[in-house]
Amino acid sequence: KLKLVDMSEVLKEEEYKVGDNVKINMANKDDEISLDSYTFADSFNYSLRRCAVSQCYSEPASYTASIDNKVLILDFASNVWESTDFVDFLGKCTTILYKDTEGIERDLKINFAIKNNYLGKVAYINVPSEVEESEILQLKIKYRNRKMKYILK
Repeated sequence: KLKLVDMSEVLKEEEYKVGDNVKINMANKDDEISLDSYTFADSFNYSLRRCAVSQCYSEPASYTASIDNKVLILDFASNVWESTDFVDFLGKCTTILYKDTEGIERDLKINFAIKNNYLGKVAYINVPSEVEESEILQLKIKYRNRKMKYILK
């Protein structure tokens, strides 16, 4: 007989701020993650990871946001997760809440500037330019039976 656990019932809503540690339990990748800082940029440079046969190397690359957009750069700390794990988690479980120029709260799906094959513990997310000036900026995370709000501002 199977013993099933109902994961649809949210146990509690959790709230975190920049620098707080969040424990995430994932298959073979349990870890504590913290968002150390965030910035907005029109463009950024990064190290692109390339592999050929059995050798990997990095090469410099750059990205420029499209007109009326910015890139939200999230720096994170983790002992186990790399950028690909973090990007995968954010893409599946997270939306961005902000208040637009008319004072209306908006929920954005995550739209990554680049998704993988780069070095560093960072996520690059495309957002409308108005997000930078918003008085509210939060990551809303729903994972299994947890609801988390990561307050950036």
